[in-house]
Amino acid sequence: MPKRKNREPAQPTTRSKRQPRHHHGAVAANPQAQSAPISIDPVAPAQTTTSLLSSEQLQQVSQAVADILGQNRTQPMPIEPLQPGMGTQPMPIESLQPSMAGPDQCTGPRTIWILGSSIVKHAFCYARKSQYGANLELDRHNATIFWQGKGGMRVEEICSKVRTLLKVQNAPHMLVIHCGGNNIPASKGAKIGDRHAKSADLRDKLKTVIEKLIQLLPSTIIIWSQILPRLHWRGGINQPAMERTRMRVNSYVATLLIGLGGKYIRYPELHKANTGMFCKDKVHLSGMGNDMFLYRLQQALQAFLNDSSVKVSPRVGQNGPWLRYD
Repeated sequence: MPKRKNREPAQPTTRSKRQPRHHHGAVAANPQAQSAPISIDPVAPAQTTTSLLSSEQLQQVSQAVADILGQNRTQPMPIEPLQPGMGTQPMPIESLQPSMAGPDQCTGPRTIWILGSSIVKHAFCYARKSQYGANLELDRHNATIFWQGKGGMRVEEICSKVRTLLKVQNAPHMLVIHCGGNNIPASKGAKIGDRHAKSADLRDKLKTVIEKLIQLLPSTIIIWSQILPRLHWRGGINQPAMERTRMRVNSYVATLLIGLGGKYIRYPELHKANTGMFCKDKVHLSGMGNDMFLYRLQQALQAFLNDSSVKVSPRVGQNGPWLRYD
């Protein structure tokens, strides 16, 4: 067999002559080859500065604004908050018109004391379970009611009770007094000539009490809650005379207090003719009577809180629970 010719050694392929591959943007060995494709012309400095004002131009603008405002400024206006008192915020309306507020109105919470006999005590117990609540829905008027009812309370006990309360609480904004019914003959055998049956004696006592209360509570509005009628006056022989005494005392105290800046609350629906308003004892109020009592009390306090010019609530002739109140 013919002998195979020895092959020449393989020449290096052209692959070895290729330039090495460059990955991920590697820089070529020849700097002249890379300068052209990757060169980035920077933005000329003149193009970035032409949109801004120089310090001299800023000073000229500030000077022009100052001249327009009537201020003789020579320095550029500083960029800082205005000093206090330069009117950075609008002035509140209250400070511009202080006379709009009433003389007896206050901005803080207002406390109302209701002081009286068992009528007040029973009304408080009834109010807690009713739709009104113990505060008679006066929270929206920023007012709070503090009830102090004592069974059998008489006029002579009012001042001592107020002194006791002042030891633990501040003076109230309003003081409602519902007392005096037990001073109209409360003892058996009392006759028309006795001191319990004389309206003049009871009026003198109430006048003295009111004068002392004004000294104890000089900034408090005193409100007289009229003495309610009764189907039967305990211990009274002449029932019509007892009723006349009640009416005279209410009229006297109302006139006296209104003249001194006080208020007066009436209960026109609580009348002897409306027997359903009273309990079987013919003295205290029934459920319907307490509803009417609380309604008129709430209506009056609401009117007094909203308008200081209101002296009597409800006014004469305004009868019936259908009256609208806000």
